[in-house]
Amino acid sequence: MPRLARPRPVGVIRGYRRLLVRLGRAYKHKGTNERHAWAHVFLALADFLVENGLVGRGALWLQESASTLTDPEGGKALPSKTWRRFALVSLGMRALTIDGVSREEAARRAVRSVKGIGDAKTVLQRYDALRKGGVKNQEARYLFHTWGQLLPKMIERGGAASVSKFFFDAANIQP
Repeated sequence: MPRLARPRPVGVIRGYRRLLVRLGRAYKHKGTNERHAWAHVFLALADFLVENGLVGRGALWLQESASTLTDPEGGKALPSKTWRRFALVSLGMRALTIDGVSREEAARRAVRSVKGIGDAKTVLQRYDALRKGGVKNQEARYLFHTWGQLLPKMIERGGAASVSKFFFDAANIQP
């Protein structure tokens, strides 16, 4: 796995104020929908961990917990964990396309790398929908947008192939 982010030295913490603001907002909403308030808390904590270089199963677990709280039971839409996988796959594809790989080839690489993600046509449709902001799932949109802004720096540090592998691997460890 590439060294995309390292833990900060003791005493150097990023995003602490942003975390406090997000926790405060979540607290204000607890009276209207406590489940959604807790989901926002979990997402804020996950983002805080990632921003401080603690990328891994802990952050993914917090994201999954948020999904469990917000996904409607018995709905027709795909669950957030599925959309989150598509967002991670799409980030890996985006890293490759930034580096000059065609969309189609990026989709083929994603299908070969990520278990159970579907065929290249489906992957391309989800990728295009996320790029255009046409996905209703808030978690997937947020994940794709937030991490998408970091892609150029990540590619500069680790290379596009390494960054795409990072995201494809993350999609594979999603429950």
